[in-house]
Amino acid sequence: MIGQARQTYTKEQMLKSPGVMEAPRNQWYIGAMANEVTTGLLSRRILDDLIVFYRTADGTAVALADRCPHRGVPLSMGKVFGDSLRCAYHGFEFNKAGVCTRVPSQDTIVSQLMVRSYPLKEVGPYIWIWMGDPARPDESLFPNQFELGLDRPGYRVTPYFVMEMGCNAQLLHENLLDTSHISFLHAGMIDGGSMAQAKFKSSYDGGRVRMTRELVEVPTVEMARTFQLPRGTAPVHRTLITDAIPPHLSVITNIFYYEDDPQAPQHILINPQGVTPSGPNRCFNFMAVSSSYPDEQPAESFPFLSTLFEQDKVVLEAVQARFDAEGWDQPEVSVRADAAALNFRRKMVEMIEQERAGLLAPKMQSARV
Repeated sequence: MIGQARQTYTKEQMLKSPGVMEAPRNQWYIGAMANEVTTGLLSRRILDDLIVFYRTADGTAVALADRCPHRGVPLSMGKVFGDSLRCAYHGFEFNKAGVCTRVPSQDTIVSQLMVRSYPLKEVGPYIWIWMGDPARPDESLFPNQFELGLDRPGYRVTPYFVMEMGCNAQLLHENLLDTSHISFLHAGMIDGGSMAQAKFKSSYDGGRVRMTRELVEVPTVEMARTFQLPRGTAPVHRTLITDAIPPHLSVITNIFYYEDDPQAPQHILINPQGVTPSGPNRCFNFMAVSSSYPDEQPAESFPFLSTLFEQDKVVLEAVQARFDAEGWDQPEVSVRADAAALNFRRKMVEMIEQERAGLLAPKMQSARV
């Protein structure tokens, strides 16, 4: 933890306010995009821990606590030498297990000279980090990669962006489940204006929350470009699914097909998005794109997605600023379309309460699209 102890909120406060939601530690979170971690050093704050990422000479990703135990210098100021990280201040070296292997000023190395090493799993575009007890990473909680669209035959996976937002991670989770705002905040970019009025259904099963909307509309020019639709003038049938997996993921799936050409293959775009808390009321949004589209599709095929999330960032940071300025107990009136977000909020609180009570984290059920 950084600085003073972070305030702990009650169950009732977290249910009332997404601006103060905490996060369970005994989980895998996306810590970095794979292409961010090199033999250079990447410093990142995750669940209030300062962490430094790097790669060893053989390409293995490593994550260590970003503080030398000798005099507290950030290890991210140092350099990588082979498999070890050398502190910039006095040259102490730490291997990938966090054990000090060299003290230039003496031959003996005391056992206290070690830093925490975080278990990692690198799959496709993401590096996942276990934030709980480093001696007990729970493999059963690792997400199903097929669900995320990351190991589907014939799909092309493109790492897209990392965006840090000045808001509680819960606000981002609820934003991703709130598909009604697409027609207004992102007008014309990813729908033709009818998303908010489209029929929807939400489900809550095994701790997972799903929001589904079905609609038929003529794509705008921007929408056709973003989703690489082969025709921009004919009505297209679209299924939009947000599958929210507490506490760390939202998998957004768009399925397109033309009713006058039912034999044509469906256009399927999957966005597996990691939502990782950073510090108090800050979070990271990690986004990759998995597409059933032809392989010759250029990497910049989705030109508006980063702009779209910049718009979300502005709004969510404004909401968080109000919570920070006026307190957690702000009035909130929900409508039917908010049912999915409220179920996600309840599940998050349940997971936090279970962890506080020392209970094991439940495994989320799988669901395939």
